[in-house]
Amino acid sequence: MQILGRRTFVTTMWCVAIFSSQFSIPALAGGEQDLRTKVPISRQIEVQPTISSSVVVQPPFVAFPVTPTFGSSTIEQTGDPQVANDSPNEDAPKNSEQPRRRALPAPLDGVFPSSEYLGPTPLIGVPDTDPVYPLTKALWSAFPALERARIKVYGWANVGVNASTSDNSNIPESYATVPNRVELDQGVLRIERVPDTVQTDHVDWGFRFTPMYGMDYRWTTAQGWFSGQLLHHNYLYGFDPVEAYGLVYVPYVAQGMVIKIGRYISPPDIEAQLAPDNYLYTHSLMFTYDCYTQTGINAAIKLNDQWSILFGIHAGDDIAPWNGAAHPTGMAMARWVSASNNDSLYGGIDSLNGANSRTDMTTCNSST
Repeated sequence: MQILGRRTFVTTMWCVAIFSSQFSIPALAGGEQDLRTKVPISRQIEVQPTISSSVVVQPPFVAFPVTPTFGSSTIEQTGDPQVANDSPNEDAPKNSEQPRRRALPAPLDGVFPSSEYLGPTPLIGVPDTDPVYPLTKALWSAFPALERARIKVYGWANVGVNASTSDNSNIPESYATVPNRVELDQGVLRIERVPDTVQTDHVDWGFRFTPMYGMDYRWTTAQGWFSGQLLHHNYLYGFDPVEAYGLVYVPYVAQGMVIKIGRYISPPDIEAQLAPDNYLYTHSLMFTYDCYTQTGINAAIKLNDQWSILFGIHAGDDIAPWNGAAHPTGMAMARWVSASNNDSLYGGIDSLNGANSRTDMTTCNSST
């Protein structure tokens, strides 16, 4: 797309959603962050426009496609509480009991994309309380082996439109770059198995595969991962396997260790590419140039309820190991949560290598 110049524009965004089920969030992506949410309950969420270079209104994800309504600042979001039969874990709670947990209580309200402080994902000792969505239920009914293996399949679609004085492009605005036209930002199908990190008796395993199609692939592309669609052809729409990794949980190291290998969302980011993980539909300009994904291996270790560490090696930011631009790159992160559970810090060195002395130091989260 050509840029005809920088102009002032007003953007109205909305999102309709999902072909598999409901998400208990107010809005966006990112990026990586593969954050966990509480089981949704019936409530109302007030959506307020965000004013910067654009004005955005976006309803939350819902279970079935709905017609967005403008002129009212309140959107109803409902969901059925999960019962024991919907839980993939044999230790699922009965009635209204909370699932067993080997960590401090979830500190944040369910209105946020995650009720947990940021940290290595999946968080060790935190149960999988995500709902079992209709697509997963249907597949479990048809293929009981999937239910026994606790494999979930679900997805979503994110659509946007904006009104702009620009003719060809809204850049430097990211993501919502095409003016005055309805576009598919992302259509996603996710297949995953979450390891049970609450138990301490045996090694467990998991994986996540999250292929995405849509305009947002332009911002998640990594060299070597089908990157020719953008780098060679500059297609408006494209395919990108944003997440493709395996997990091994080893309970015998400290209070638990999770090894992750493959392509994953950059661990420090608070902004994310994938819609259920985001607070807003739009993104900051800094996020446009920030690291999106890494491909490598890392290990997260829970030392105690206050401290967790994460270290690993990857091929560089947004680069596949088999690409000519890859460099062995180290990473080291630490997460601290106060004993009162009221404060948290998560930060460290995201990328450190010897290629022209490139370093990227990121402090990601400070919560009070």
